[in-house]
Amino acid sequence: MPPPPYSPSPDAPSYSIDPRPSEMRLALTTRKTRSLTGDETITVSGDNIALAFSGQEHGANVPTYGRHALIQGEVALASTQNVLAVSLTLQGTLALTFGDGTANTTTFFSMSEPLWRAGPSAPTCQSMLPFKITMPDTHMNLGRTRVLPPTFNADLPGLPVVHVGCNYALTVCVTKTRSLTPWNPKSTLNVPLMYHPRTRPHQAIIPSAFPFLSTIKSVPEEWHQVISTMSTTSSAKIAPIECHLFVPEVQIYAITDTVPFFLQLSAPLSSLDAFLHPTPPTTSRLGRTKSFDPAARPALRVSLVRQVATSVRGESAIRTLVLGEGILRELPPAAPTGSNPLRAPAEGCEALNWEGEVRCRKDVKNGGFNATGLVVKDFIRLLLVPPNPKTSPLLEHENLFSIRLVTDS
Repeated sequence: MPPPPYSPSPDAPSYSIDPRPSEMRLALTTRKTRSLTGDETITVSGDNIALAFSGQEHGANVPTYGRHALIQGEVALASTQNVLAVSLTLQGTLALTFGDGTANTTTFFSMSEPLWRAGPSAPTCQSMLPFKITMPDTHMNLGRTRVLPPTFNADLPGLPVVHVGCNYALTVCVTKTRSLTPWNPKSTLNVPLMYHPRTRPHQAIIPSAFPFLSTIKSVPEEWHQVISTMSTTSSAKIAPIECHLFVPEVQIYAITDTVPFFLQLSAPLSSLDAFLHPTPPTTSRLGRTKSFDPAARPALRVSLVRQVATSVRGESAIRTLVLGEGILRELPPAAPTGSNPLRAPAEGCEALNWEGEVRCRKDVKNGGFNATGLVVKDFIRLLLVPPNPKTSPLLEHENLFSIRLVTDS
């Protein structure tokens, strides 16, 4: 039996990223790219040794490398007389330095590479020795493969003040024969390196997030809702305040991103009034409360914060750092329920709305990571503090929502 007649499928329709006159663009995300390497050379010298690092970006002060990068250049020796061997060692160290000057340091990663050794086939060392070392992205710790952490340095406030440093260095060692006069047969040059592995989210943030009520209606999948509750004191006669914070759904943001957010506080009018205006002390506490300020205002903050936990040779420290404070803009009351895509407040409740943005300070260079002895986690923090907390029926409220910060958008 012959097969049925077959005709080829029609060509796929033409596609353009630009909308037609009858179409409307709902959302567009763009990517930013930058060069991975440059054509500059950084040279460091000392103790009759010089190290030249090629492939550096213009303006770099420290040799900088990313994931799987090739560390290459040349070792220059002022004198090759009596040289027995030349080697390179790449090391990673983690250090905790306390305010009193005491420090604990551990080497979590080390790899060595011989450049030259005297022998019958190579009796004389050359004055210029090229080298190539591939930067690994993992290392072994207690039999487990761990991700190599980026270069990271931070001063952690608190008591005591702690400085944590995760740093890398390339050391060249030149070994010579001993002469009749006792002397150190080894010369070394230690050069700090910057390890800056790049990471990016799988999806970019919606670029035109506002007005929020418009985008939550047209592209609701672009937003993630975080719900928390501002509690009351045990003797309070008002209801708690429900907090709704909306952030971009991807929950992975670049350190250069401006992160939009929308905040709604929902509660009976008496609770919202207690948050917006100070509550006078009761008659029994009037004489004991000398710090009451009738003009006090509540604190309302949305911030990017970082938790740093580190442990080196039995010494541990956990601190929280603020990476950036958000800008909030109060919004007028929302439209009637029929045109409002948000869930209406519960019966008898009202709502206060804000929109805003938050971004990291310019001095933030790293995203979060989890490495041996050093864990860096990032959060979006909602902080609500009522005016005159000592007399307010509302308790201070802090909610941390875990996110991930990365280097590129």
